[in-house]
Amino acid sequence: MSRPLFLQKTEEKIQFYIEIMKEKCRQKRKPRENEPQRLLRAFRYFDDALVGHVALPEFRKVFAQMGVPLTLSDCSSIYNKYPHTADGHFDYVKFVEIVYDGELV
Repeated sequence: MSRPLFLQKTEEKIQFYIEIMKEKCRQKRKPRENEPQRLLRAFRYFDDALVGHVALPEFRKVFAQMGVPLTLSDCSSIYNKYPHTADGHFDYVKFVEIVYDGELV
């Protein structure tokens, strides 16, 4: 029997939420779109300048939009685990590449 989510270690929780996000991408993708492309599209919606990175509030909005609402603590854990740009923003392109093992198209 697995432990309740609130008792799981941070790394286990991060993996749990990433797997949910991947499933939501699978469910919500357009017919000619793969899952990584769907996740990129979700991030680009909140990336007004289309520069490939977002701040924490936008990162959290992406998860909420996809149907994965996160506490601020869990969101921060995921946000801080993955690559950031030199100016400290979350690099969502690299995030998608990592989550999907380099598969973008």
